[in-house]
Amino acid sequence: LFHSFSDEDRGRYAAAIAEVLNPGGRLLLLCISDREPFDEGPRRVSEQELRETFCGPWKFLSLSACQLEVVPHPRIRFSPGGPHAWMAELERLPDSAGKISR
Repeated sequence: LFHSFSDEDRGRYAAAIAEVLNPGGRLLLLCISDREPFDEGPRRVSEQELRETFCGPWKFLSLSACQLEVVPHPRIRFSPGGPHAWMAELERLPDSAGKISR
């Protein structure tokens, strides 16, 4: 639920995951995309925000646009076919000295 974090918390989340995940470990991430046109529902995340948040000890193995299948909600409107989202697979890299960044 990466889209539920504030800007400040997104950076903390990425740092915390980097601290506990060994180099070579993978992070699978799914979040609501800024391509979703309606105002209701969760906060939107852009590709640029993802790339800026997961810089440093991270390598994007994949980042693709998708749509999520959701249970309809009477007060939240999403695009036909479900909300637009980002699906990413990232790999934790060692820092430049070969040690884990803390």
